[in-house]
Amino acid sequence: MAEAQWYYLEEGQQKGPVSERALLEMVTKKILSPSAKVWCPTASQGWEPVNTVAKFRKQLELASILPKHSTDSPGGKRRAFANMEAIGASTTGVWADKGHEGPMTTQKRGFNFIGLGILVLLVGSFGLAIMFRTDIENKFPSLFAKLYLQTATMRCKSNDNEAALAEFKQSIKLDPTNAEAYFHKGALEIKMSNTRDAWPDFQQALKIDPKYAPGYLGLAYIEADTGNYKAAIADLNKALVINDKFADAYFARGLMREKLGSRAGAIVDLQTASKFFEQEHLSSKKDKADKDIQLLQTAEKNLKDPPPQLKWLEPNECLAHDLKP
Repeated sequence: MAEAQWYYLEEGQQKGPVSERALLEMVTKKILSPSAKVWCPTASQGWEPVNTVAKFRKQLELASILPKHSTDSPGGKRRAFANMEAIGASTTGVWADKGHEGPMTTQKRGFNFIGLGILVLLVGSFGLAIMFRTDIENKFPSLFAKLYLQTATMRCKSNDNEAALAEFKQSIKLDPTNAEAYFHKGALEIKMSNTRDAWPDFQQALKIDPKYAPGYLGLAYIEADTGNYKAAIADLNKALVINDKFADAYFARGLMREKLGSRAGAIVDLQTASKFFEQEHLSSKKDKADKDIQLLQTAEKNLKDPPPQLKWLEPNECLAHDLKP
């Protein structure tokens, strides 16, 4: 169905037609007064002020609480809608600046379709949701930071790493006090082989919340990656002081103990990890711990055999996957 077309009066002159979205944009940007009279051929009412039209009232009420929205970008380029019809089939091209070389992709900005759905519910209009996306996110930062964190985690599990990283960054931008967001970003940086970028993320998570046990798990992984197994164990011990049922920490400490030649201690830690993984219904992690226990027990019986090569993470596995500290 074609979008309804509206006419409006400006200085006594009838102008138009324009779409509903364009009409709302003119009012919210103060190009047209909210009291300006409008009329639609397909509507039953005659000429009436925009702010009394039922279908526009909710959007205008919300728009009135938002920060003033300039009609021009900081660079002086007027922002314009790109091809809105393509939104349903593509995640790119929501906004384009006149004169800009190519549209800004929503994926690079960390676009969140669950968040977009909430925006549409809040303002009652897809066009306004897109138009005021940044303003509304900044109005409710905690809500949208959580949404970005959730969808970024889902993207990470499906190996959509670049999009996940953009959303983790957006979550942190909206709420820089969330230790969990920094940890998940650091875990993804490791998955993407950006270990150097992961270290400050884990440190920041612990700076925000010194009792956030996964932060020590992240630091331990980086210590282990550099061969500093004793430092890794020290970090894991800190995590277990905070949470003595932290299965991932027991599993990791078992691997570190094996590296330092304590197979008996490694077996005990892995058995503890297996027990807690089972309680948390993490069958794949429990199976991995049980397999490593068997390898170590076999190595204890056959001392002449080379030590087993135990892996902390498998390819495409993330430190944060199924984490339940």
